[in-house]
Amino acid sequence: MPPMPSPATLNPMGHPTATVQEALKALQSPDNAVRSASEAALGGFPLAQLLPALAQSVREDGVPSSEQHLAAILLRRCLQSRWNEVENSNPADTDALLQQTLECLLQAVLESSEGMVKKSAADAAAEVWRRKQTRSLEDAPVAIIARWLAEPELGQLETATALFRLFDRLCEDEEIAPRLTQTHGASLARKVALALQQGHGGGKESEACMTAALEALVTCVSSLPSSSTIRASLCDLAPLLLSVLFVSPSPALFVSSQQLAETFPQFFAGHHAALLELVVRVVGSHGADAGADDDVKAVALNVAVSAVTSAPKWARKNLNIVKPLLEVLADCCGRVTSDEETWSSKDREEDDDEEDRLAQEALALATRVAERLNNNAVLEMLLHICTSFLASDDWRRHLAALSLLAALLEEEHSSLSVIAHSDEVVAVCLLRLQSPHARLRWAALNCLCCLLQQEEREGSVTEREKNLLEKLLESLHNETNNRCRRKGLQAVAEFFSNFGADDDEGPAMDPEVYAQLSPYIEAALQNAVVPLCDSSDAQTQELALAVGSVLAQVSGQHFQRFFSFFMGAVRRLLSVDFPSFLKTHPHGCSLLETAVEFAGALATAVGMEVFAPDAPWLLERLVEIQNVCSEGTADASLQATAMEAVGIVAKVMGPAALPFLPAVSPIVLARVRQHVDCDFAEAIATGNEEAGASVSEEGRISKVNITDKSGRQTVISINTAAVEEKCAALRLLASLATSVGGQMPPDTAVEWAAAVTAESRGRFALIRKEALG
Repeated sequence: MPPMPSPATLNPMGHPTATVQEALKALQSPDNAVRSASEAALGGFPLAQLLPALAQSVREDGVPSSEQHLAAILLRRCLQSRWNEVENSNPADTDALLQQTLECLLQAVLESSEGMVKKSAADAAAEVWRRKQTRSLEDAPVAIIARWLAEPELGQLETATALFRLFDRLCEDEEIAPRLTQTHGASLARKVALALQQGHGGGKESEACMTAALEALVTCVSSLPSSSTIRASLCDLAPLLLSVLFVSPSPALFVSSQQLAETFPQFFAGHHAALLELVVRVVGSHGADAGADDDVKAVALNVAVSAVTSAPKWARKNLNIVKPLLEVLADCCGRVTSDEETWSSKDREEDDDEEDRLAQEALALATRVAERLNNNAVLEMLLHICTSFLASDDWRRHLAALSLLAALLEEEHSSLSVIAHSDEVVAVCLLRLQSPHARLRWAALNCLCCLLQQEEREGSVTEREKNLLEKLLESLHNETNNRCRRKGLQAVAEFFSNFGADDDEGPAMDPEVYAQLSPYIEAALQNAVVPLCDSSDAQTQELALAVGSVLAQVSGQHFQRFFSFFMGAVRRLLSVDFPSFLKTHPHGCSLLETAVEFAGALATAVGMEVFAPDAPWLLERLVEIQNVCSEGTADASLQATAMEAVGIVAKVMGPAALPFLPAVSPIVLARVRQHVDCDFAEAIATGNEEAGASVSEEGRISKVNITDKSGRQTVISINTAAVEEKCAALRLLASLATSVGGQMPPDTAVEWAAAVTAESRGRFALIRKEALG
């Protein structure tokens, strides 16, 4: 093994501390060129020189704290990204380098006057220690922790915060952590108790120290052997923690408390009543800053729910304690903060209501309790709470009840219990359609949508169903709020979808059912769909077309008498200049996609005899959409929908579609043959069980960013758009081949067969399935 060059041999002037400190100053410059030059300068130093120089900058007096903090962060990142430079060098030299670096960092942890520097130095010190080839409980970082834990006092707050953090980071070493926590776990618990006792009514430094203490405690519990007797003694901290939370209900402390409840379900055992009393008090309070206030309430609710759901057997036996939590959660479901004008101005139903975070969090938590406890008594308790809320005079409580009912209907485990009371649910929803509050009308319609999505039916139409449809159409006809119109259209679409046939013959209704519903279909078209197809609100227009599409599908040949109007609407929407339309309309793709879906539904419903005059024009426009999508100016969903529509129109046309194959074939084959990227930028192993992951869409690529506890990132890129387009293209080839039958030109047939055969051996199972199907 070659010896690792020493700093002196690489730089006759000694360690490059002065140069590094100049670079640290430059890295904080607002000038990009200056920052880039300083990054390049640091990158030019061998790691063997850079580590001691950065460590010296962290420790040295007179260096600004911002530069010391930055030096510690850079040191840790350099170890993570450039470790291979010294990994295979002489082990003795490598350990000497790490020991020298570690001593400087530990000195900064103990002696720096800045808490920010102490914490970043602790992170870096743990990273350096983990790189040592041999580690033990006698090493300097552990020895420092042990001496501090043995002291009767907490010591200076910022130093204590850094030492709690150091303990936490040292426990990331899976080999040492069980021994470290078993040896020092009891002492850590005493130190945590001191931090909580001294933190009562303290300022930000006290809160930071308590948070670090609780984080260390969570890590300690996670690392202790399951048979350790220390675990039981940690429960003694619960009353002390609750008393602190009563005085200092900060989000950071609640988050750590939630982690404790999830990691160590026994922690709050025997204290659930006090915990729920605390949560009720916090949720019922009103601060000056509504946003920050809601953040605290949300994490407080999370603590209570985690404590209950982490011990499901106990919770099922103590539903009297669970009930107050459910009541608080239900109440929060109606705590909406935005005014109705702001709420009504929302452009898209799928966009998040950022201003109503607490209500959304409460809904999610209430359904989580129902799911985790999986108990009929819990569901009945929730339904009873909804009933009592609906009996009150407060419209916000009505809103909470309807929102909760909708959320329960969307969950598989709880939907059956709500459906058992469907008559009562429909009655309360219809009653709220007369409310002067648009939000309440929307919530009632949303609840009906969720109910209709879950209901399975067959046979003739009941009087109750006719009454429901009449009320929906009446509400939609009289509605003036765009958001309520959208939700009303969705409810009508869900209603009629339930009556479509589910067989190979198509989705058209049974003739007897159609005879019962035909007057309502005509009323829906004349009073809702036709007027709203010209709405100035883009999503209302989309949903009106979507309802028209559903009605066309379930009506079948009966829809011929409405064909001319709706084909006119399709022509108007699909006659635009696609590239220009997509640039000028924020949600142009969605509107075009809906129009294309509707066109396909029309073609299927009315048949070739009626559709024939418009078929060539529609195919030409669909080919143009394919061209635009191929240029990358539209999303994959529009391309896939357009391909499906081409297949539907070709099926209706049969052999008459043959002249269009030369225009369609090159585009479809290009989609079939396109390469699907799946780029693993780094091994996913860097993301541990405590890693966080987020997905972002960039063009046609989905990127998954995984960040581990130390801040290291792994990026995985998958061209999900290409997968979607490939599958749609393969389905279209199958549809076209079936439509034109034996009249397909031999050269085209050979080319298609080769493309499909190649994909049958593809990398993705989803693509192989389509190719083989």
